[in-house]
Amino acid sequence: MKFNYYIILVLTTFIVPCLSSEKIEFQSRSYGGELHKQLETANRLVIRNSMGDQSIYCTVTNTVELAKIVTHINFKPDLHANMCGCYGNPIFDWYAGTNRISRIWLKHSYGFMMEDFYIGYLNKSDSEWFQTWLLDHGLTEQDIR
Repeated sequence: MKFNYYIILVLTTFIVPCLSSEKIEFQSRSYGGELHKQLETANRLVIRNSMGDQSIYCTVTNTVELAKIVTHINFKPDLHANMCGCYGNPIFDWYAGTNRISRIWLKHSYGFMMEDFYIGYLNKSDSEWFQTWLLDHGLTEQDIR
């Protein structure tokens, strides 16, 4: 019985809509710089494992390094709804003093998912920069995929 349920689910969710003449559109919205406005006051970044215990990979408090990280968060014009179903890894928790002001998740090294579950896709050079930076700070390739 479970098998029949999955066949119906796949047919109604993927196959029938693809055969339809109607255009399928994924939800998107424009980016208004809201994340960057939040990060202006950040004085600490804690990078955590989003799997399981949320253990800390590293912490950044150097304001020059924090500013450099922010300069590499350059999104393509539109944000898109999260379609893959995972949260991403690692988590970037940004703090101003003791208050967490933002939480974003790196999604498969290609963008950041924000707390409203929209993803800002990075340009290729910034995506590569984050991969290198995270590897240099002790994360493994598996941690960021």
